[in-house]
Amino acid sequence: MGPAAAPRGLLKDQDPLVREYAADALGRIGNASQGVVDALSAAVTDENPQVRAEAVNALLSLDIDSETRIALVVDVLNDADPSVVAPALNTIAEYAKAGTPTLITALENPKSRYWGCLIAAEMGPRAKHAVSALEKAAKDQYPEIRMEALLALGAIGPDASEALSTVTAALNDKSPAVQYAAMYALGEIRDSSSAPTIAKYLDSQDVMLRELSAWALARVNPDDTEARQRALTTLVESLESDNPAVRGGAARALTDFPEQSGEFAEALSSLLADKDYTVVANAIQTLSSFGEPVVPVLVEALGHPDRRLAAVATLQRIGPKAAVAAVPMIEAVGVADDPRLRQEVSYAIASIGPAAADATGQLVMLLGDSDPQVVYSAIYALGKIGPPANSAVPKLEGNLGSEDQFLRLFSVWALLKIEPNNEKIIQKAIPLLTEALSQLQGLGRIEAAIALGEIGPAAKSAAPALREAEGDANPAVRDAATKALEKIGS
Repeated sequence: MGPAAAPRGLLKDQDPLVREYAADALGRIGNASQGVVDALSAAVTDENPQVRAEAVNALLSLDIDSETRIALVVDVLNDADPSVVAPALNTIAEYAKAGTPTLITALENPKSRYWGCLIAAEMGPRAKHAVSALEKAAKDQYPEIRMEALLALGAIGPDASEALSTVTAALNDKSPAVQYAAMYALGEIRDSSSAPTIAKYLDSQDVMLRELSAWALARVNPDDTEARQRALTTLVESLESDNPAVRGGAARALTDFPEQSGEFAEALSSLLADKDYTVVANAIQTLSSFGEPVVPVLVEALGHPDRRLAAVATLQRIGPKAAVAAVPMIEAVGVADDPRLRQEVSYAIASIGPAAADATGQLVMLLGDSDPQVVYSAIYALGKIGPPANSAVPKLEGNLGSEDQFLRLFSVWALLKIEPNNEKIIQKAIPLLTEALSQLQGLGRIEAAIALGEIGPAAKSAAPALREAEGDANPAVRDAATKALEKIGS
């Protein structure tokens, strides 16, 4: 119907799915009137990731100049709740279709420079063409902008080597935070010519600067055994610091020492109970990067109530190599009355896949949980286990008569994974999966597309819906839809 039907009021609807479709419709209509642009800009910080994605995608498709677009988004970010700013930035970076010109415009504008630096950091190496603009931002009058510009240069990595002199000069900044950011950037840029400068700070009275310099020196001289050992010793000692920034930085920096993880894995595991969220997040990231060797330490952490949830999150990231933890995780559910733990354990088992077959019985028990989200996650785990979870078939088939649309859909999806050649299930699955391509959120749409592709030519009736999904705002959905169409032969 075009601009006359522009549904901008629905961007404030209580249902996130309605908000998502409203943003998509506004982008397709292409109406760049002030009211529509303002409404979409506000939706950039929506609590729902799919709404944010559609809002950003719509803004990028409208015929408005980049400066206007940036100014609107900056105003929204300035007024937003801090808890939604980071996800919004991530979404902007992800959907900024080769958005370097827009990024440079943001960096050159004093009012948007701070946010431009944060977006560049989210983009990482994709923002390499903005290095010169970030160099200028690193000399801004405000220390918080200088710091964020340096962190962005570090996120770009070796491609930011042309800014080395600017980064090195920032080590003499009056602000300690700017100095830390400069040392971090040197470690990420990894130019060996900066080694002598970095070495000057190894005996600094500033604990954080000393920690960062030891790490950075090991990064720029990866073959220097002495430098690596010095860095390792410094970082392990820093795990016990009273300063959460020092603990978190050390936890993150230890990612560079996988071959020696046995020396500090237990100490790192203790940070899973840290009171500082960033410290916990960094510990999870580093432990999961080590994979199978640290699984026994994480299984032991399941016995500590204050570490349990973070340990499960870490095991989920490790995936199939954490198979020995499947049963201990599901057993941990029985000693904790926490629906979030039950849900996260199911997702962790799903990430392990068929090797987690021994947990099937307990997952079937979770199908009777009072929390629908726990039930859905348990079904997802059973589907990911696949044929070895065949003892769950009777219970899942019983769900196909439920009035709960999601329960029916998830159950038939899992049944397809467990009994992929069951013609009766295939015929029930095709219309449900086709419907899911337009009704579920990101992960559900991806899995529905993949499942239809696995059915093959028999799912030809789903081809129109899959072609529609090729225009989805989520790139993973688009990719899954294209691959499914290839397998179906359409």
